[in-house]
Amino acid sequence: MNGRKVLLAMTCCIAFSVKADDVDPALLRIDPDKHQIEVDFYSKDTGAPRDVAVAEMDRQQFALEGIEALRREFEDRLAGLYWTHYPNQAIHLRLTGATSVAPRTIETVAGDVPVVFTLGARMTAVEQRSRLRESWSALRVMVPGLIGAGVDERDGVVLIDARSPDGDPAPYESERANIERALGMPVRFSVINAVKEREIQESAELLSSGS
Repeated sequence: MNGRKVLLAMTCCIAFSVKADDVDPALLRIDPDKHQIEVDFYSKDTGAPRDVAVAEMDRQQFALEGIEALRREFEDRLAGLYWTHYPNQAIHLRLTGATSVAPRTIETVAGDVPVVFTLGARMTAVEQRSRLRESWSALRVMVPGLIGAGVDERDGVVLIDARSPDGDPAPYESERANIERALGMPVRFSVINAVKEREIQESAELLSSGS
């Protein structure tokens, strides 16, 4: 499944082994020269100018403790937590229930990060993952070539990866209603062409062997 943009904030930033409170914040900032590959990747993926990409990555790094505080505060209602990026960088929380929460910000030395709340999710992320685990055996029967599945925290849709001989999604789409009924959650498919995948793998092996 393609959750690259959802995970970008957690994977693209540089991982430091110390907390922001334990060291001079200047030492934790992204170095555009030292971290050129990461900055270029972020800039290309989000469309942000390079200087803006550095600033956004800094804010992601310094907002981590604030994010963990949000997770603890809304643990019983949390259906999803994700970043949006350039041109409107923000942290978004999807919550169950209708009790409103005023927008807020996480203050960091690299600038403030808006926090946006969306209400009305049917299940928490924990409940969705539990439901997915309980339904796994049935899902394997209903989805031939099943590779894996997970929940997209942006919208609560279950992302299902499958491998088929010709990469045709139609057989899976025809079973969507039955699968959604069994899971009790909406689904989205990503289907890999098994033949092409095998050809690519064989070509790569041929090149690596020097034949």
